[in-house]
Amino acid sequence: MSQLSKYADDWLEATKHHFEKIDIKLLTCACQYAESFNADTPPPFAESALSQGLNMANELLALNCDSQTLAAAITYPAIHYNQPTKESIEKNLGKNVYKILSNAKKLEAIQDIHSPPSIQLSPKKVDSLRKMLLAIVDDVRIVLIKLAECLTIMKYLRKEDTVQRQQIAEQTMYLFAPLANRLGIGQLKWQLEDFSFRYLHPDKYEEISKSLKMHRNDRDQYIREMIKNLTTLFKKAGIKNIEISGRAKHIYSIYRKMQKKDITFKQLFDTNAFRILVTNIEDCYQALSLVHAEWPHIAEEFDDYIAKPKPNGYQSIHTAVTGPKEINVEIQIRTYQMHEDAELGVAAHWKYKEGNTDKTQYEEKITRLREVMDWQQEMGEQDTVAENIYEKIFEDSIYVFTPNGDIFDLEPGATPLDFAYRIHSEVGNRCKGAKVNDKLVPLTHILKTADRVEILTAKEGKPSRDWLSPTQGYIKTNQARVKIRHWFKKENYEIDLEEGEKIWDKTCRREGFKKTDLNQVHERFNFKKPDDLLAAIGGGDIGIATVVHALHAKDTTTKKAEAVVISKKPHEALPSTSELSIEGVDNLLTQIAKCCKPIPGDPILGYITKGRGVSIHHQKCRNVKQAITYRPQRIIDVNWGSKEKQTYPVDLSIDADDRPGLIRDITGVIANENMSLYGLNSRADKIKNRAYINLTLEINSLDNLQKIISHLKQVAGIIEVKRN
Repeated sequence: MSQLSKYADDWLEATKHHFEKIDIKLLTCACQYAESFNADTPPPFAESALSQGLNMANELLALNCDSQTLAAAITYPAIHYNQPTKESIEKNLGKNVYKILSNAKKLEAIQDIHSPPSIQLSPKKVDSLRKMLLAIVDDVRIVLIKLAECLTIMKYLRKEDTVQRQQIAEQTMYLFAPLANRLGIGQLKWQLEDFSFRYLHPDKYEEISKSLKMHRNDRDQYIREMIKNLTTLFKKAGIKNIEISGRAKHIYSIYRKMQKKDITFKQLFDTNAFRILVTNIEDCYQALSLVHAEWPHIAEEFDDYIAKPKPNGYQSIHTAVTGPKEINVEIQIRTYQMHEDAELGVAAHWKYKEGNTDKTQYEEKITRLREVMDWQQEMGEQDTVAENIYEKIFEDSIYVFTPNGDIFDLEPGATPLDFAYRIHSEVGNRCKGAKVNDKLVPLTHILKTADRVEILTAKEGKPSRDWLSPTQGYIKTNQARVKIRHWFKKENYEIDLEEGEKIWDKTCRREGFKKTDLNQVHERFNFKKPDDLLAAIGGGDIGIATVVHALHAKDTTTKKAEAVVISKKPHEALPSTSELSIEGVDNLLTQIAKCCKPIPGDPILGYITKGRGVSIHHQKCRNVKQAITYRPQRIIDVNWGSKEKQTYPVDLSIDADDRPGLIRDITGVIANENMSLYGLNSRADKIKNRAYINLTLEINSLDNLQKIISHLKQVAGIIEVKRN
């Protein structure tokens, strides 16, 4: 590591002497690591990565953050703009700091809410926002880092151009300041609001700021006198351990009051605010009664947030009185604990986390989940784009907790069994019951956001086939269904293989096949080995008739030359029609090209292979087009000369919305058309909720192909059907 700068040395020395339980070794490593990037890409809003990181750490020191959070803050700008590897970060800072930094990165998804592309949010962006939500709930320290970064950028922003100042200030005012408010971090909230207001409305900010400065000497004198009067008042009443402070109200709060009451600054008398801190709630109300007895109070300015706290947990008594010299002043009365909670919010409790019980951690996470949901809902109410995002995140998912406080997202309608398989396949397989919020529930119970779910497992349990029944309501998610089916498939493999061998033996005797003929078609059915195909036959996943059709079709495409007629003259160029084709040529070995698989009705050409006869291609096949360019002497004209109906394999690909019963409906359409299906595979994209299916059918004409494609497009949920 490099030698630290004097600035970093001075910061570490001051921190070591002023704060207890600080891991100075970790913070030194963080400073050295951040400084190693100073010569590389510097952040746009600071002189160096280290200087911005130390500014962020200064903001977090006031919030009583732990050493790991401070280390993450110090290195966050360097890592954000230079992107070192995971291994490098963990080696220098440890796994816990890496986790905080990694989760803080997810908060960049917040910015998608007000970026233009977010009006049509992609599934990938919605998934990023969900991960951001889970990260916030799981570890509130990442929010503190993001808010600290935001505040340090706002302090530097005056040096940037007007457009950039406006964009960042707007994002801060409408995203980060409300988030700080929702989490109860008043110390950061008011600073973010004042800086944002300064850049968004510079004229109004300057007007209020100048008005406050004009009266500064008089105001300071008045504050000193008022504090003296309050101290004497409470001393006579015998209230001990009391602390009184006075200040000018925050500029943005003054502006909001002027807007709300539709008045000018000169008409606003309560620009001074006093805070009274006492030991307990009884002293709060005694202090209130003394203040109201001493000076006339303004009834409409009274709020008791102790009796009825704000949604973010804020508690205090707010009142306004007409004080000495007939000047209106605002007074807040609260306990020392309430003040710490109001200034630090969730950060006030973080230092106690290590001694928390699991249940306490769970309750804190529930509170944070609700706070973040309320924050995003509030944004939705004032912004149609944010409202759309709120619906995508919270209407499409529920969020539930394990007894340890870990949080998982599930589809609406999910059950404890879905949750069990979401945790791990083995937990699902051995599930025998569940508790939701400490109460036993059936496995068909529908979960809702903020439920605390405990899965009860057996030592040697196994799934029930009833769980797969769509009518009994045990599972909702495709993930659980796939895992259950996989268990039964693996469990019954040997039994199914034995049954499949018996069926195949009978078929071989009846059809005249060899037992090794399965080697020719198992890959067509997407199996790695013939035994897997036999197990599928024995388990009823694939009918033996389908396998027989596949083997017969293979013989048809490789042996029946009468399906095409070939001209004897080599082709030097590709004509639109062949005037030299001669029908009735027999005993020529032909085969349908696997690359394009043409069928009767398709325009075709022949390609003379070495030792394998003539390969029949679609005229649009890219392979035959290359042959026309580089080996034109091997191209010959062919046409569909036989009147006899033959069948040919055709590959189709289907893009559809994923839903239960989709494969059943597709195969039903194929069966109704009396067509043979001898290949099918599918995959699902859970994020997009899409299914991608590939089919291989036996087709005897182009008309039949167009007909089946038309019918498949009518199946509910199918978006596109195309020939490969």
